[in-house]
Amino acid sequence: IFLLSYNFISLFGQATAVVTDSAKVPQTLFSKVHLRTIGIYVAPELTAGQYASAFTPVGSFSAMLNLNGKFAIGANVSGTTARNFAPDNLSATNDLAFRARTVGLRMEYAFSPHRLIHFTVPLTLGVGGANVDSVGTFGFRDRERPDLNQNGRNGVSFGFIQPGVNVEVNLFKYARFFAGVNYRIATHLFNDNNNTYNVTTSQLSGIGISAGLKLGLFDYSYKKKTI
Repeated sequence: IFLLSYNFISLFGQATAVVTDSAKVPQTLFSKVHLRTIGIYVAPELTAGQYASAFTPVGSFSAMLNLNGKFAIGANVSGTTARNFAPDNLSATNDLAFRARTVGLRMEYAFSPHRLIHFTVPLTLGVGGANVDSVGTFGFRDRERPDLNQNGRNGVSFGFIQPGVNVEVNLFKYARFFAGVNYRIATHLFNDNNNTYNVTTSQLSGIGISAGLKLGLFDYSYKKKTI
């Protein structure tokens, strides 16, 4: 009985060892991705953006989280800044002011960000809203003058995708300058019950030429250094 018990325990132990040794750690999509540095920055930006086939100043602001110095993800907001931007192709009979604003998720990949001059590829996915009204009606004071609000305020919401490419220069450790081009693709319209002037996705799409600054901490190493 003792010998049988001993042999059984020995056999069970060997079997267990075989199973343990043969076990493999499952591979995952991000198993080989190691986070070495982390950063955070803000990016004010000015764009000559196209709406309804005409260019107008567009101001935007991004707040981003930077991972490993190359990939950034965050939020972006933008809006037209010209008070009486009136593109010609909105209406053949009336002078109409146009205003748009957007909010979205921004992602950006940088190629060789350690080099003085390098390229980045931003991509923004989000939603926006556009308003069309009589020239002179936008602004707090104009709302108090009903004689200017002749056509009523008309609006539409839209979804968009905006890819781009930038050239970026490392000014110093905490600041970078960038300039580039992008293209806003309006994918669909919604909440268009007040779309009296039939604003289309093609009028909400357009090219943009932009420049801006990135200000923040780009490559903080959170791992403790070994002496």
